[in-house]
Amino acid sequence: MKILITGTDGFIGGYLKQYFTAAGFNVTGTVYLKSPGRDEYFADITDPRSLDSLPDAGYDAVVNAAGTVDQSAKTEVMMAVNAIGARNLAQWSHKIGCPHFIQLSSIAVYGLKTLGTDRREDSTPRFRGLIGIPYMRSKAIAEKYIEQGPCPYTMLRLPAVIGRGDSFTSPTIAGAIRSGDFFFTGSGEKMVSLLFAGNLGPCIDLVMRKGPSNDCFNCCDHHIPWRDIVSEYAMALGYPAPVTKRGLVYFMGRIKDPATQMFFSFSLFGSHFPSDKLIEATGFRPPHHWTYAVRESVAGL
Repeated sequence: MKILITGTDGFIGGYLKQYFTAAGFNVTGTVYLKSPGRDEYFADITDPRSLDSLPDAGYDAVVNAAGTVDQSAKTEVMMAVNAIGARNLAQWSHKIGCPHFIQLSSIAVYGLKTLGTDRREDSTPRFRGLIGIPYMRSKAIAEKYIEQGPCPYTMLRLPAVIGRGDSFTSPTIAGAIRSGDFFFTGSGEKMVSLLFAGNLGPCIDLVMRKGPSNDCFNCCDHHIPWRDIVSEYAMALGYPAPVTKRGLVYFMGRIKDPATQMFFSFSLFGSHFPSDKLIEATGFRPPHHWTYAVRESVAGL
């Protein structure tokens, strides 16, 4: 099979290129921040003319792993890349006759419902407001563009993705454990959904073989109590499991700190997105256990 993967110079795109190349696929990648490597081309997905310069190789699928996740990025940049860029790429895929566009979306499309448990696709409304975190808005708008477009699609909503090189989850947890700043609010027994980047390739492989569903799926490989996740990171680091508890007053004093936001919300509310719908549709079973993912993430720090 021939596939094009955008963002192969990024964390997730790099994992996908490695998996599909090793699996014997004919893989073309696009890069933006780094120089093109073998079978890679520069592409700015915000510019349709840049996409038109890519080779039309009769792709069986186009996988969009490009995007901006940096919460400090300007809103206009976030919207241009995550929303308009996804629309441009879906339209280009249709123009070249690609039969399947796969969008790597995010559980952020659920808005404030990203907090809590049992957030299922068909019972959790997608964010519809005008006011919200730019990343949340951009991913929700991208989904609408793709649903309304002409290209057959499948959208996978990713949770916190960990692995060697993840830019936020693992460094944040590990850094706080090492410094002694990690804390729980409440018992820490709420469920949190994760995805190991090394499990995403096998999942997309199944999605491609099934064909476009014209639907959205939570794409998580494990669902674990938050305290167990943190304990596994501590073990991988060679540190004792943290036990410090902080309350609402502590959180309010540091409400703008992303690490504090994660520790407070995950331990008090959880962040749980069942993937039953994906499993039923594809039969996906992750080849790597979440504890392996934690160890690989820590080894890459």
